[in-house]
Amino acid sequence: MSFGPDFVEASRHMISQLNRVLKGEKASDLPFDRPTRFYFNVNLRAARAMRIELPPALLTRADKVIE
Repeated sequence: MSFGPDFVEASRHMISQLNRVLKGEKASDLPFDRPTRFYFNVNLRAARAMRIELPPALLTRADKVIE
């Protein structure tokens, strides 16, 4: 299993922040924003290989299930 931020969204935000700096704003004046979108991925094939039984409710909450 993995749980982490959406790197595509984070890179878009980083590019917009960089654009603001290149236009003359101070980097210290820019707000610090935390990621707002996270992904939860489950590798069901690996779980089965390790004989780990995952509850169906966990699988329905996952954004991506690798079988």
